Amino acid sequence: MDRTVDMLMAAERALIQNRCMTVPSIFVRPDVDKNTAAKVKDVVRKHQGTVVENETDATHIIYPPVDPMEEEYARPCMRRERSVLIHWYYFPDSYDSWSTLDLPWDYPEGTYTNTNTRCLDINNLLI
Repeated sequence: MDRTVDMLMAAERALIQNRCMTVPSIFVRPDVDKNTAAKVKDVVRKHQGTVVENETDATHIIYPPVDPMEEEYARPCMRRERSVLIHWYYFPDSYDSWSTLDLPWDYPEGTYTNTNTRCLDINNLLI
């Protein structure tokens, strides 16, 4: 094997061993159709993730596709003073942005709670 690949594999092993990186554990919900679930499991195995049988052991939970309304492109996550944190559909959390919008409802203030388990619909994985 190439020395560069060996170095990268050693770095990955060190990150996993020191708990700086976790190997994704995927749980596919039973309401995802069988053909799509098989595709998801193949993709996960190709990328060296694991498929778990218990939802509590998963780092990522795969849901069936859910399309928002045609007019929706984002949703508010939280409000802080006059700013609102906007989450854009079909993009990771790193694309979330703060905006000063006047929403037609009073969205609660608070801290954004980010759990270790990610809930994704099937479109996020197979795009």
